[in-house]
Amino acid sequence: MSEGTVSMEGVFQGSTTAALAHRSTARWLGYAGLLPFLPAFALPWIQDPAVQVGLQKSVMAYAAVILSFIGALHWGVALHSPVAATTRSKLVFSVLPALLAWIALLIPAVWGFALLITGFAVALLVDRHWWSDQPWFFRLRCHLTIGAIASLLFGQLVASGLLF
Repeated sequence: MSEGTVSMEGVFQGSTTAALAHRSTARWLGYAGLLPFLPAFALPWIQDPAVQVGLQKSVMAYAAVILSFIGALHWGVALHSPVAATTRSKLVFSVLPALLAWIALLIPAVWGFALLITGFAVALLVDRHWWSDQPWFFRLRCHLTIGAIASLLFGQLVASGLLF
């Protein structure tokens, strides 16, 4: 494991029954976590503008929570890192998704969606390096990020009037 990678202290490593059960639970919970993104795909069929705006805001708020959660993963791992430089960079990165998500909620929806999409994409690029010793987890992160970004992109296209 290189200095910049993250270790889960062996909890999810290997093929023990416990490790496989943890992975299975993480996958199940991760995919279930995509469900609140699905209302974005209903936006074009909502006729009432107030309901449509409320639905946009709810999807964006959930995305902001999830983006903050992704940053929090890095905070938790940084607390267990033995390398000071790695710990510092992880701690700095860990707060950026939450700040970005908060800003996304304060600006017009079309830009908020774009900012959240950017946040998820950048977090995935960072995770590609930091979770390299957990290929199953990075694969899961890819699937979940694709689902989140697809939902947000759809919402952005509707909010901007480019779709429907």
